[in-house]
Amino acid sequence: MGDSSWVGSVWRLAGAKGPVVGRVHAVEGPVLTLAVVGLDGQEPDGVEVIPARDGGGQFSKISAGDRLGRWTRVEGGLP
Repeated sequence: MGDSSWVGSVWRLAGAKGPVVGRVHAVEGPVLTLAVVGLDGQEPDGVEVIPARDGGGQFSKISAGDRLGRWTRVEGGLP
């Protein structure tokens, strides 16, 4: 399956202090950009927070390896 099959899938970050959920917005090689909620000013290891764009929501970048190691798929995307 191509990288685009991950776009739209929703993931939950394990081990965060509260519920942190991200929806895959884009895939660029081994890096995923997620629209995230629940970070509340924290930046967990392996999660690069990107400044909000045009007053929109918060985005983060993670490596594909970190996603598979610390994130659990909630819905959408690959089975």
